[in-house]
Amino acid sequence: MEPYLNKWGLYVSSVSKQYVSQNKTFPLLDRDVWNFNPVTHTGGNASTVAPVF
Repeated sequence: MEPYLNKWGLYVSSVSKQYVSQNKTFPLLDRDVWNFNPVTHTGGNASTVAPVF
């Protein structure tokens, strides 16, 4: 979710990144979910340019 949060100007701390990488098994965000339009239910399907770790 880091790319999504960064688009909103929210930055993830190194402590949070370490916690998630060590204790959780979340998949990497590979779609541009910040472009999803909830009114038309379109967008947010394009691949991200590069995964963010």
